[in-house]
Amino acid sequence: MLELTVFGILAIYLVYWIIKSLIDKLYFEALLGAGVVVLSAQIFIVANFAGQFLRVRMAKNLNMTLQSIGLSLLVGSIVLLVGAFVSKRKMSSLISLWGSTQLFMTQGVYGIIRHPVHLSGMLATLGIALLMANIAVMALGAIACGAFFAASREEDRHGEENIGHEYDVYMQNVPAFNFVQGISKALQNR
Repeated sequence: MLELTVFGILAIYLVYWIIKSLIDKLYFEALLGAGVVVLSAQIFIVANFAGQFLRVRMAKNLNMTLQSIGLSLLVGSIVLLVGAFVSKRKMSSLISLWGSTQLFMTQGVYGIIRHPVHLSGMLATLGIALLMANIAVMALGAIACGAFFAASREEDRHGEENIGHEYDVYMQNVPAFNFVQGISKALQNR
């Protein structure tokens, strides 16, 4: 019962977030919210049904390997999300939402990849899907990944329109999701 109450409160907040984002014409926020809704549905299914229905049957070694990869993706997702929030917190006192972005674009994880929150969501949904090896959870993971990816593209479009040349330079210097390329470019720019 408590799980259902918590999920209900979360669902109400997420619907509010999506509607407010649409009214404010912040479509990237609405898409991000949609991704979080689907990720939450994945977690709800796992929490309440432990992935027992529609479970994919596979060899034990393959299942253990997929679960290990899934757990690694989930841990990586959490680390990336914490890094993104720490980076934003350090910068929040320095700049406004769409003010000077030069500081924003060079700080923390945002100096390595442009969309750490979106990538974190993708890693989490894929991690949960691999951990559970459940067709319904995998389908929701694919939908959530699509929403997070679309949100990142829409955020880039929004940045180009509202920030202009400075954001174009940022997009050239910082890849959207490729950590290896981002670290390489960050080291070259030092």
